[in-house]
Amino acid sequence: MLKKEGLSVSQAVDEFMKCVESSNGILYSDAVHWDTDWMGTLFSVTNTAQLFHIESIYDLLEKGQIPAFDEAKARLAESGKYRQHRAEEDVQIIYQAYVEVTGS
Repeated sequence: MLKKEGLSVSQAVDEFMKCVESSNGILYSDAVHWDTDWMGTLFSVTNTAQLFHIESIYDLLEKGQIPAFDEAKARLAESGKYRQHRAEEDVQIIYQAYVEVTGS
């Protein structure tokens, strides 16, 4: 599927950087270790400067919101509305769970 429908690594990094340009240089993840490693690999292969860093989305939540966030993520993932382990849809799940829990 990647060979048939995917982008080259350079194209993927270029597209990603277009999206990151409007951020404050901080990206949030529910799996910082994995995403940091994956991004490091992509940017290393293309010899591109990584002008952002990844922090945990859990840092944006109050301690009492974390269980509700995890429950919302699990419910959304199991809803059948999203294909899991697809970057865009995983982000949609995380975002929707964040909005549900924080109201913002």
